[in-house]
Amino acid sequence: MKAFKTRRDGRLLQKKVRLSRRARIFRAAAVVAALAVSGFSVSQASYSAFSSSVSNTGNSWKTASLSLTSNVTTPLFTPTNIVPGQSASNTITITNGAGITGGVKAYATNASDLSSIAQYFTVTIVEGSLTGGTFTPDQNGTVYNDSLGKFLTQDTSYSTGVGNWKPTSATTKTYQITWTFSASAPNPVQGKTLSADLTWEIQPSAAS
Repeated sequence: MKAFKTRRDGRLLQKKVRLSRRARIFRAAAVVAALAVSGFSVSQASYSAFSSSVSNTGNSWKTASLSLTSNVTTPLFTPTNIVPGQSASNTITITNGAGITGGVKAYATNASDLSSIAQYFTVTIVEGSLTGGTFTPDQNGTVYNDSLGKFLTQDTSYSTGVGNWKPTSATTKTYQITWTFSASAPNPVQGKTLSADLTWEIQPSAAS
C-alpha cells in the first residue's frame, strides 16, 4: 500500500506502507464478497432470459345428482282392528338411480301419538333381495330388531338411522319390515292409533 507525505519544499514523498496480516485478510474477503455479488447478479440476469411452461386445459367440476326411488307408492302398513299377538310383514325395494357411491340409512319421521301404543310394537328391519316375490335376507341383514317406540324416537335422522347398504353403482336393495303387537298389551291401549313415515336417505362418500 502506498502513502504520501509532504516535504518542506512542498514536494510529495511516496512511501510504501506494509499492511498488517489482519488487514490483508479483510481486504481479500471484501474482494471475494464483491465478486460473489457480482457473479450472482450476472447469473440471475442470465437465467431470467430462459423459460418453458406447459398447461393442462379444459378442467371442469360438476356436482352429483342423487336419486333414491322405491317400488312402493302407497303406505306399507294400514292395518285396523289389531289385536294382541298379531303380526305382519311387507317389503319395499329401494333403487340407487344415480349410481353414486354412498351409504343408505332408514329412519322414522312425522311420528304421532308415541306415548300410547308404540311401546307395545316390535319392529324388525332386514336388508336383502327380492326375486320372483321371494325375499332373501343378506348375511347380517337384520339392521333393526327392537321396540317401535324406540325406533320412532331415536332413529329419526340420517346420522341415527339404520342400515348397512353402501351401493357403489346403480343398484337396488329390498327391505323386509315386520311388526308384531305384544300379546300382553293392556286394555288401556284399545282403540288407539299410531302413525309414522319411513324414510330412506343416501349420502355420498367422499371421493377424489
